[in-house]
Amino acid sequence: MTAAQVLEDLRRRGARVWSDQGELRISAPKGAVDKSLLDAASAQKATLIELLAPANAAGAMPPPDAPEAPDLIRLADVPDYRPDETPDFVRHVAPYRGFLYHMLGVDKTFVRGAGDWLYEADGTATADFVAQFGALPFGHDPNDIWKAVAAYRASGQPNLAISSIQPAAGSLAARLVDLAPEGLCHVTFANSGAEAVEIALKLAHCATGRPGILSFKNGFHGLTLGTMSATGDGFFQRGFGAPVLGFDYVPFGDLAALEALLAQRPQHFAAFLVEIIQGGGGMTTLPEGFLQAAQKLCRDYGVLLIIDEVQTGLGRTGRLFACEEEGVAPDILTLAKALGGGLVPVGACLFSAEVFREDFDLRHGSTFAGNALACHTGLATLELLTRDDRAVVRSAAAMGAHLRAGLEALQRKYPHLIAEIRGRGLMLGVVLTLDPIVERRAGLLAVLQQQNLLFNICVSYLLNQQHMRVAPSISGGTVLRIEPPLTVAPETCDALLSALETLLGVLDRADAGALLAHFMPEAQPGATRTAHPAVAATPRPAVQAEEAERFAFVAHLLSIDDLGRFDASLAGVGAAGLQGLRDRIKPFLRPFPMGQLQIDATTGRTARGETIILPHLPDELMAMSGDAAVALVDDAVRLAASRGAKVVGLGGFSS
Repeated sequence: MTAAQVLEDLRRRGARVWSDQGELRISAPKGAVDKSLLDAASAQKATLIELLAPANAAGAMPPPDAPEAPDLIRLADVPDYRPDETPDFVRHVAPYRGFLYHMLGVDKTFVRGAGDWLYEADGTATADFVAQFGALPFGHDPNDIWKAVAAYRASGQPNLAISSIQPAAGSLAARLVDLAPEGLCHVTFANSGAEAVEIALKLAHCATGRPGILSFKNGFHGLTLGTMSATGDGFFQRGFGAPVLGFDYVPFGDLAALEALLAQRPQHFAAFLVEIIQGGGGMTTLPEGFLQAAQKLCRDYGVLLIIDEVQTGLGRTGRLFACEEEGVAPDILTLAKALGGGLVPVGACLFSAEVFREDFDLRHGSTFAGNALACHTGLATLELLTRDDRAVVRSAAAMGAHLRAGLEALQRKYPHLIAEIRGRGLMLGVVLTLDPIVERRAGLLAVLQQQNLLFNICVSYLLNQQHMRVAPSISGGTVLRIEPPLTVAPETCDALLSALETLLGVLDRADAGALLAHFMPEAQPGATRTAHPAVAATPRPAVQAEEAERFAFVAHLLSIDDLGRFDASLAGVGAAGLQGLRDRIKPFLRPFPMGQLQIDATTGRTARGETIILPHLPDELMAMSGDAAVALVDDAVRLAASRGAKVVGLGGFSS
């Protein structure tokens, strides 16, 4: 196998390959690369490093900063999962996501939407604090936008008439230019935010003739190949051929790193692509003054400044454009989401006269971009946002301040559970800190946190028991994203604050029974619960040399009732309720530590240990293939060793 074939095979399997100071580095999802391929790569090390040299020079394959994605659950390996019995959406559109939605209890089917609220068939109302990540500026079923759509239809204007003058597109472009930061005088329309950013990248390359694009680590600009490359997050890039050549990244808000990289490669970068608030990256906000300083650096090095306002634009931060806060006018600005008024997909890329090139105008196009329906909808959206001296935008600023004050009050009450409140306007993030629950050895909640489930279950609790719909940050840690419609009512905001306070109280009491009640519909009614865990999870760092000798014992569940014995807040739930709970979380569970053991010998020596629990019943272990059973026990032994055990005992079917 040649070095080129080895490299191709590694990348095909989702591996990232780069050279670092003369060493070959490979990072791949667990199990994706076998020993024979690694041996082949080792044998071809020198040639591979030579092959990678041009890519490294262009910043194409930087080492991943984010941890590898967790192993996916293969649906074929999930007992009793029947895809043919799932809704059409799950079966045909999103089989894996639909499975996750169901297991985590967020697979709601909404039959009606109105304003801040979504409704299920039985009439249950849920407040929507996701609002399609800002694409619903006026909430669900916006009457004024529908009126604009009806008026357009009555006009009889053609919707699609390429290679002709398109009055609706011209009118929307003129209005956007009128409202946009100074200097932006051209508009190219798109069908989405990702497409608008792709246009921005093409413009930058065309205008400068340079190959490089610089953006922030941990950002999010879309999931097309170019925008995914600019996203700078291995979670989204891994396995999809991204990043492509020419993309590089600096830490978010790090001005010194930006200056150093521009100075190192002064003629390389065409543009610096910026989010003012990283929505997908955890609602982090640029430091005050960064944008102005970055713009000056870009001008010094001939680099175009692109501000991605797909999510922050059109009122979301309490300004019509987030960049107004610092008085910065970019060379290129992207919009989408809110521009469609909550009904129609539409995006736009605005740029200056200096960026315009005839080549771009001649050779760029899109069949549906700038269609009359979308443009009339965009015009109606801008009219609503600017009516009465921008009353909607000013209301968004006021409601954002009200929400933030309430969230900060909750942070003061629960400082051990809320680390930070982030964002601006109605684009806010609540950073939960859940590790203290593990440190307190708080029963089943500690186990769920160790298994990276607790945060998502908090989101599920808010949806199912408090009827508040918030979004988890995909790659930004344990951050609750709060992005209601710009027209959200004060009482809806107060309802969210009350729901969050209830959630924090449940977490503070480590009340697994309350947090997980919606997973246990068969639970015995009226069961008495205590919030104090009966058995303690005991996370420990790797053993230090001076500590007592460590050991562990691997065991498994003997019956479903054992689950209730781990946590006193589940006492009285009953076997049916516990079974329902375990069925939901079983696919995600791996071996976990429980309990503390200590042996003091008459010689004065001490041995400390813990039990490593296999979350399986005897019949489930017996039904496993030999390879699967050995792998499960191996995971448990490795976990014990990583926590300092020098001796591991096997019990029951684990032996």
